[in-house]
Amino acid sequence: EKKKESPEADPEETEKERKAREKLEEKKKAAHARYMKYFRSLTSVNSPPEIRKIGKTAIGRKDLMSVLYESWSEAGGDWTKSKIYLQCASTEKTQKMGVREWMTRRELEQRFGQAGAEAIIIRKEETEELRKNEVR
Repeated sequence: EKKKESPEADPEETEKERKAREKLEEKKKAAHARYMKYFRSLTSVNSPPEIRKIGKTAIGRKDLMSVLYESWSEAGGDWTKSKIYLQCASTEKTQKMGVREWMTRRELEQRFGQAGAEAIIIRKEETEELRKNEVR
């Protein structure tokens, strides 16, 4: 049986080198612990269902895992504050409540101003598909 040598076993290592190595090891250990906390949060019942759904898709895909980890880290480890969750929640809320809202010219002008309303109306009237589906 081969025994793993302890890091202190190098007799030529100076005190400064030893402290630097230990500090690096502590940082690696903390980073690993943080990543594992994130990883467990992807499937945790305490995480939002939208995140659990995305997490199932992302496991095994480094590109997605990277994006999710960055979002989770940016939000301080709170999925409900992450950009990805907020975007999912916003999309689902919009889909449930409906995206379209019919507005009169007067309502458009009140909401977007005269120039904005005019730009919206022109765009919708000039495109056949939009004119068919979005103009009454």
